Amino acid sequence: MDKNGIITRADELISIAKGRPGGNLNHQEIEQILFGSLSLIKYCYGENSKQFEILYNIKKLFGQITLGNYEFQAKTTVIGILTNLKSDIDLGLIISIEKQTAGEIFTDMLSLSKKLIDEGYKESSAVLASGAFEDSMKKFGHQNGLDVKNADLTDVINALKSRSIIKSIQANVAQSHVPLRNKAFHAQWDKIDVPEIKSLIAFLEEFILKNFESAI
Repeated sequence: MDKNGIITRADELISIAKGRPGGNLNHQEIEQILFGSLSLIKYCYGENSKQFEILYNIKKLFGQITLGNYEFQAKTTVIGILTNLKSDIDLGLIISIEKQTAGEIFTDMLSLSKKLIDEGYKESSAVLASGAFEDSMKKFGHQNGLDVKNADLTDVINALKSRSIIKSIQANVAQSHVPLRNKAFHAQWDKIDVPEIKSLIAFLEEFILKNFESAI
């Protein structure tokens, strides 16, 4: 979900929370704004954020206080948190925790892969870099609305290209590294050279920096 998608979804939930003039929200509408807001806040701030904790605690109060008071708390909390979320996005302050965490993991994998090459462990380096390659492509596809969890890596790259999520040139470069992934995952060590591992690592470092560590 990109910046515009987040803002659009936030506006939808705020509109529901404000309700009809003079009217109250029904149970379904209250659940809709709470669960929708929790999902959005989890994506943008993470489950360990204060915003997520506040919304989650409001959700747990359902049935423990009178419906009128509960509706008021749910509405005001959702509107306040989502309005603040929109402001943070406009100011460029939001970094998706999920994306940031994935970026850190991939960066660590690549650092270890480079270390293994320097120490003469070509095979382990190739497997680690190839794992980071496939996982980063699939996570990037998932973040852009593609169902690629069980897809072949070549199909993932083609899907990203066909949706113009990545440019043709970048897709072609990514596709050129698929043979290394296949050789590494099938233990064809005699067919793997150190330069092609280093080339894959260089490609991934740029790809991950651009797509997993940048602000929304």
